[in-house]
Amino acid sequence: MYALPPGEPAKRLQAGRDDVRQVLTADWQNDYADFAVQLKSRLRQIEDEAARREVIARMNRMLQGYEEQRHHRPG
Repeated sequence: MYALPPGEPAKRLQAGRDDVRQVLTADWQNDYADFAVQLKSRLRQIEDEAARREVIARMNRMLQGYEEQRHHRPG
């Protein structure tokens, strides 16, 4: 919310609705984008190439395990 006094710059009175902000920030796509942006940099911080490859393999196994869990759920 802003105040618009005549002849003066707009003044912010309130920062917006918390319920809307939570919905917008609680999005998995934002989490993914943040993760993807940081992934290459974080992998480069691992000095040993074999260790980097192991980290990638572990992430892949986690995703595969999740997919397998989904397919074996009763329902």
